[in-house]
Amino acid sequence: MANVNPPKKNQIFQIYIQLESFGTPGAFQTNPTLAAGDATRIIDGVASTLGAAGTDKLITLPAVTPASSRWVKVTLSASEMNGDNIGVQLVDQTSPKEWNDTAIEIETTT
Repeated sequence: MANVNPPKKNQIFQIYIQLESFGTPGAFQTNPTLAAGDATRIIDGVASTLGAAGTDKLITLPAVTPASSRWVKVTLSASEMNGDNIGVQLVDQTSPKEWNDTAIEIETTT
């Protein structure tokens, strides 16, 4: 039950997003490169293990799906959805940046 709408607390959730190109503002990045540490989350405004910038890395690294497209699949585990408000941020850690920073807010229901 990954594509539940509305998102449910303590249930796996997936969302597809696009990342804006850093070099071509206003255009989505084709086949963006995602690396460990690019995707982090907080639950109800609190990080459990205080990773980079006070957030935790996502258990599952977001992936370009389908391959070589502009779509990025973000998957959150049931434990990552254990809150009323889930914040996800994607920040390209490379220099120069390939894509712009992005944030997603997910409000859950019980």
